[in-house]
Amino acid sequence: MGDMLLGVVGLAVFFVFVGVGGYFLYKFKNARLTSAWGPLVALVNGKVAGDDGGAATSWLTGVWKGRAVAASLSPGLNQHEDGGAKYNYFDVALRDVPGKHDWSVEYTRRVIGIGQTGWQVRADNPALEEALRAAGVAALVAPFGETPSHFQRPSLEYNRRTRLLRYRMDVSPAVTPSPGQFTALLDMLLTIDAINRQANPA
Repeated sequence: MGDMLLGVVGLAVFFVFVGVGGYFLYKFKNARLTSAWGPLVALVNGKVAGDDGGAATSWLTGVWKGRAVAASLSPGLNQHEDGGAKYNYFDVALRDVPGKHDWSVEYTRRVIGIGQTGWQVRADNPALEEALRAAGVAALVAPFGETPSHFQRPSLEYNRRTRLLRYRMDVSPAVTPSPGQFTALLDMLLTIDAINRQANPA
């Protein structure tokens, strides 16, 4: 009976130790992610929040030229499901963007002679798709780089349900874009938002 009680107490102490250790590890990792935002926070008078979990993702919310914006960073993600090379994911979105139809812009590559290589504009409405092409949205996105081949989502995407106009990128080996690149991304989203409002009214 004494050995059993000793074992239970030992196990309880072990779980407490693991829990406390995990808490401080989370706090340390989250603090590192928070500091990674650096000067970008002040640019949007922003606020940083962690993921309340494994400290794998950090969010920044703020305002740019009177518009609500949100960004997230997730460093050290696997490029493929089976592991392999790592990359640093970053996205930035313009919030509260009205629109009737979903659409996206991405760089695609031919695979074994199938498909097209180049920037593609896709929408669930043919007239909108043509209007976005004519307005040159792909040319506005292209200077920020091709859609990485390991991405499952397009570089630029508008979602009518979330009302987000979101741009995604691989910023490796950095964790965030530079302040100049970040503000250029935000201005690009504002320009495309104006195009969306005209071509895709709610």
